[in-house]
Amino acid sequence: MSDFSPFVYLNMAYDYYTVKALAAELDAAMTGAIISGANKRSAVLVFGCNEIERSLMAQCRRGGDLRLLKKGPGGDRATINGAEKYLVGAKVCAVVADHSDRIVRIHLERRNRTGDISRGVLVFELMANKLNCALISERTGEILGVWGDEKRMRVGSSYQLPKGSRRFVPGESDLSEFLARAGTIDGTLPEKCRKLWVGLDRQTLLELVDRAGFVEDRPDLGADLDVLWEIASGFATECLDGKFYVYLVKDQWHFTAIEPKRLKGSYSTYTNLSEAIAEVAQKNQTQIKKDQSEQRITGLLRREIKSIERRLAALRRDLKEAESAELLEKHGHILLAHLDSVPSGLSPVELTDIFDPTGEAVCLIELDRQKTPAENAAALLKRAKKYGRRLQLLPKRIRGVEREGSELRGNLLLVEGGQALNPVEDWLRERGYLKTMDKGDKKTQERGGQAHPRQYTTSDGWRVLAGRNNKENDVLTHKMAAQNDMWFHAHGYPGSHVILKREGRKDEPSKQTLEEAAAIAAFWSKGKSAKKVPVVYTLAKYVSKPRGGAPGQAVLKREKTLIVEPQIPKTKDDA
Repeated sequence: MSDFSPFVYLNMAYDYYTVKALAAELDAAMTGAIISGANKRSAVLVFGCNEIERSLMAQCRRGGDLRLLKKGPGGDRATINGAEKYLVGAKVCAVVADHSDRIVRIHLERRNRTGDISRGVLVFELMANKLNCALISERTGEILGVWGDEKRMRVGSSYQLPKGSRRFVPGESDLSEFLARAGTIDGTLPEKCRKLWVGLDRQTLLELVDRAGFVEDRPDLGADLDVLWEIASGFATECLDGKFYVYLVKDQWHFTAIEPKRLKGSYSTYTNLSEAIAEVAQKNQTQIKKDQSEQRITGLLRREIKSIERRLAALRRDLKEAESAELLEKHGHILLAHLDSVPSGLSPVELTDIFDPTGEAVCLIELDRQKTPAENAAALLKRAKKYGRRLQLLPKRIRGVEREGSELRGNLLLVEGGQALNPVEDWLRERGYLKTMDKGDKKTQERGGQAHPRQYTTSDGWRVLAGRNNKENDVLTHKMAAQNDMWFHAHGYPGSHVILKREGRKDEPSKQTLEEAAAIAAFWSKGKSAKKVPVVYTLAKYVSKPRGGAPGQAVLKREKTLIVEPQIPKTKDDA
C-alpha cells in the first residue's frame, strides 16, 4: 500500500497497550530529532526528520492510523499551511502515552524569531476507530491547530480530553476503587471490564478472558475480578517486550502488542509495530476492495436473476396464449364456411362445427363487431398462424432463458460462498453483463442498469449489435462502439442504433455485409412493415449527441445511404 494512498476506512482499532507500545517506538525513533518537512494532504498529516530518515504519518479521520513511514516527506514536498508552520524546525523532546485513554503526546519545542523557546504538544487521540490530532500550546493549553474533528476541537479554544466516564488501568490504578465501582454496574465480568478499563477492545478482552480460563458470558462472580485484574496488569509489561502480532478474525485483520495466545499460533510476529500496522492497513484495504467487488457482482447477479424471472414469466404467458393456435385456426375455417349466414355486427355467433362428422356439434365464436365476418375469419387465421410460429420458437427460447437463469444462480452461489469471484466476473464480462459498467456509463451504473443489445452475425461472420431502446442506443453508440465501427440507422423512422463491429479487422466490410447490417436497422425501426427502407450509415466516430439532446438523439456526418428490405439474419446470437 502506498504511504500516501487515498483514504479508505479500514476500521483499525488501537487498544490501550498497543498505543503504549507505539508511543515507546516513536519515542525511541524520534526524540531529539528536528522536524525538517511537513506535508498535509486531505486528512493525512506527515512530518519527517532528516536525521532518522523516517517520518510520522497520521490519517486524521474515522478508521485512520498513526505510524512511522520508512521515508520522510522531503523538503521539496513540504507544504507549509497554518499550524504546520510550527512543526517545521521544531525539536521532538519526548513521545509519551497518556494513562487516561488511548492518547499519544509528542512534546515539541522550537525557537521563534527573537530566540525565545516555545513549547507545544501534538496530541493524537486514537479512540472509537478514529484518529484526531491537535497542536496545543504547552503553556496555555490553547489549541493552535486541528487535524480531524474540528467540531469538538477548535483553534483558539482550550483542549479538553474526550468525554467519558473515569476509567482504570490494571496495575496502575487502585484495585479497591475499581472493585467498588464495578459493584455499582450490572452485567457480566467482560462487560464490566470493558466499561471501566481504559482502551480494552474486544480482541484484547477475548484474550484476557481466555487466559483466565473463563467463558465470556458467564455470570458475574466477584472474586474473578481479581483474577482478570492480575492478568491485565501483566499486559502493561508484555506490550513493551518488542514483539507485535498480526492476525485475522472473521475477514478482519488486527494488530496488537499483546500475544493472541488463544489463536494457537495462527498469527504473524513482527519486531516493528509500525510495520505491523502498515501490513494490517494493506490487508484490510485489499479485503475491503474484495468485499466491494463481491457486493457489486452479487448485486448484478441478483438483478439479472430477477430480470430472467420476469422474462420467463412473460415467455410462459406467451406460450400459454399460443396454445390456442389450433382452436383459432378451426374457428377461422368454420367462420369462412358460414360467411353467407353470419350477419355483420353480431358477436358472439354460434355455428355448426364443420369438422364434426355427425354435424351436430356447434362452436361459439367471439367476433370483432367492427369487422365483417370475412375480416374476422382472416384475423383469426392470421393470429392462429402467428401463434403457431410461437409454438415452434418459444419452447427453445424458454429453455435458453432457463439455462441462463440456472447459470446466474449457480454463479451467485459461488460468489456468496466466497469462491471463484474472478472467474464469475470473467463469465459476466464475456456474456456482456459488465460491459456498461466497464465502459464507465456512470448514470447507468448508479441505477444498476446494464446494456444488453441484440446481437447478430452476418453471413460472412461480422458481429452486429442493435439497441433495444433510446437509453441503450446512447450506451451502444457512445460507450460500446469503437471509433472505426460502422453505425446504421433507418432514415426518417425512429428505431435502433445499429453497430457493425470491426473487432480488429483490417479489411473493409463487403457490400453484402453492409446491406445485412442496414437491413437489421430497418427491421428494428418503425419502417419495418415497408418493403424498402432507406438506411444511413457512417463511422461511429462521426456520430455525436446534440448538447442537451434526449436519449437516442444523434447528429452524424459523412453519411451514406442504402435502400434495403427490413429483415434480420436467420441466426441470432442472443437468447
